Amino acid sequence: MAMTKTGEPLDLSAPIATDTPGWVTDFAGNSRKINDFARATSNKIGDITALQTEFKDNLVGAVNEVINTIPDLGGTNILNATNELVTIGASASWLGRSWRYGKSGATPNATGTQAVFAVSDAPNPQIKYGFEIHNDSGRRFVTQDNIPLATGTTYTLSCYARATAGSPKLVLQTGGNAGGYNTSVVEITDGWKKYTMTFTARADTESAYFGCDGADVTLQICGEKLETGDYATDWSYSPNDIDAANSEKLDKSKVVNGLLTTEEGFALDARQGKALDEKIAELNSNLAGLIIKNTATNKVNVSAGAQSYTYITISLPAGYSVLSISAVAAHSTTLCGTASISGDRVYIPYVTTAAQTPETFSAEIVLLKTL
Repeated sequence: MAMTKTGEPLDLSAPIATDTPGWVTDFAGNSRKINDFARATSNKIGDITALQTEFKDNLVGAVNEVINTIPDLGGTNILNATNELVTIGASASWLGRSWRYGKSGATPNATGTQAVFAVSDAPNPQIKYGFEIHNDSGRRFVTQDNIPLATGTTYTLSCYARATAGSPKLVLQTGGNAGGYNTSVVEITDGWKKYTMTFTARADTESAYFGCDGADVTLQICGEKLETGDYATDWSYSPNDIDAANSEKLDKSKVVNGLLTTEEGFALDARQGKALDEKIAELNSNLAGLIIKNTATNKVNVSAGAQSYTYITISLPAGYSVLSISAVAAHSTTLCGTASISGDRVYIPYVTTAAQTPETFSAEIVLLKTL
């Protein structure tokens, strides 16, 4: 036995371990079994370690494969002024954040139009303006020039487009005379849809073209974007547009809380503006009873070439003095001189070039309350 109570003979065929209390193990007699068990256990541990290593390697490889399938995202819009009420000129400067028009094809001198329009149903709620291009024949573009790129780098050009007349094709194009052009031409529908073109820059400075292809057709585009990478992200302003907008904002250091500054470029604190507005309203209310106007009229017959005067009887309220008097005639052929007041009459001198039967004279008297 392998285990027995103390003082009893050992049976080496007995098990190595038992739960029965009072028994001991004959390790000497069972050393081979113990060694075999330890060796088998070690082999199992080695197998488990190998499986863990294999699993880890497979997992890392799978993750890397997924990472490699994720597109190279860009995001920053390289194009300027893609959401502004701009003027489309005959030439464009990227640094000037401007656009120009262009045309090409079998009839490069064909007529057409291009204009900025307000987008009322934009596919992106941030977009307020887009371009509408009408083409009689060939191709017509809105273009931005002198765009800084990096030769050999991947970029994506994109925009939203829809057809509004005929069956136009949208042309997306980049490049220049030095390095050649990358071009995509696609048929579009009458609903807003995003169109993209991924390309490799041929030069360090290129132009971007958004065009209309076809005869007697019209399309609209908005949300123009050029970005690094092979995936078109959502439209966004360019950093240059944001910088330009920020430069137009009011510098808080130029806001003053006082009415006495005379230095140019400072703005009034809104709290001071409110107080000033209330004071003006109070003053106007007080002035309402201090200054009043009376108007009186009179009709008389006048002859051609007359040089005379007439008067209008008025009734002045007590406690007021005359601030000013003015008089006019209803017809341009009667010219009034400087009116004057005496007692309860306003005297109006006049000359005429034509007879009027009657002529209407009006006098306005501004009165100031005596304090």
